[in-house]
Amino acid sequence: MQAEVSRDDVGLDEGDDGRVVSNFIVQAIRGEPLTIYGTGSQTRSFCYVDDLTEAMVLLMGTPAEFTGPVNVGNPIESTMLELAELVLGIVGGRSRLEFRPLPQDDPRQRCRTFRWQENRWAGSRKSASKTG
Repeated sequence: MQAEVSRDDVGLDEGDDGRVVSNFIVQAIRGEPLTIYGTGSQTRSFCYVDDLTEAMVLLMGTPAEFTGPVNVGNPIESTMLELAELVLGIVGGRSRLEFRPLPQDDPRQRCRTFRWQENRWAGSRKSASKTG
């Protein structure tokens, strides 16, 4: 079984790496405006690292004849506006939201299908975005 983790948001580099979670956190810590593209209604799904690790361990226990690909993540979508408000609520400070034009290549929705998870991993996702 081969597994690949795509776009993990684990670092807080300079806050301009194109990853919304780290960008929002760095902007809020610095007291800068949180950049929202478009209306902020586009959605993404986020997965907490503990839940991702548990899914990978479950994948390692699948029979040899099991083939993928398998999407691992969280089927619950959040809008960019919801995420920005969550970050501001946790970090605090005086940051505000700054709306900019939505780039043409920005997907309005990004959430994978999780059929394998629904069958094998149902109920074991433990971490909501705020907890994680």
